[in-house]
Amino acid sequence: MPGSVPRQSPPKATGGRTPRLIARRRGRTTTGRTKKPKQQQLNVMHWNAEGLFNKKAELEHTLHERNIHICCIQETHLQEAKSFKVRGFQCFRCDRIGISKGGILTLGRNNIGATQTRMHMNDSEFQVLCLRLGDRVMHVVNIYSPNDRALSLDTIDPEDTNYLVVGDFNSHSQSWGYDNMDRRGEEVET
Repeated sequence: MPGSVPRQSPPKATGGRTPRLIARRRGRTTTGRTKKPKQQQLNVMHWNAEGLFNKKAELEHTLHERNIHICCIQETHLQEAKSFKVRGFQCFRCDRIGISKGGILTLGRNNIGATQTRMHMNDSEFQVLCLRLGDRVMHVVNIYSPNDRALSLDTIDPEDTNYLVVGDFNSHSQSWGYDNMDRRGEEVET
């Protein structure tokens, strides 16, 4: 969606039957089975900022208000000489060198073990982060693909499981609200 401020996703569709409630006592259900430990929910946000430096206060407010754990930002327009930090988050930057446009940044909460494992700044810009969430490992790809550069999705090479790719692909498809589908939309869907 175009815009200069982070937007909330549309509300999730609901319907169907109401889930059945099961009474629990001391880690066991009423049927005597041991309850599985609850997995931590991971809130991921992605945003095409079209320039980030002057929007830091709104970003920080949104991150904390919506309890965001991972934030993938495209078109940061940050320059490597200027510092950019967000309190409570690790900051993984990939700035375009010598160009004031483009760039990507991924923020990960300090309590999540995150490391950047790959970065690609030719054609499409992307970075891959490895997240350690308790006993689980997950990979998050933040991608920005400008209209004037090749989409190059084949360079991402995702794992089979626990892989999330988010970003601005500059592509059209009915699957994400456009009236038509373009070549890039077909490639992203495939």
